[in-house]
Amino acid sequence: MRAAYQGFPFGDSFDVATVSNIVDSLKLRKAADLENLTAQHLKYSHPILSCILTKLFNLILHSG
Repeated sequence: MRAAYQGFPFGDSFDVATVSNIVDSLKLRKAADLENLTAQHLKYSHPILSCILTKLFNLILHSG
């Protein structure tokens, strides 16, 4: 299995456009998570959230 491993499919990092597109494509009116956050919270939040999430996801990837 490990011989065929190709790495992370996004080229080892996320970009803001990718995160924004994913947030925009979330379906509304779904159940909340354990913290009572829904897709509406992400979709209608300030645009800076996509930048912050991008930095967070890249830090997670690079720290392992």
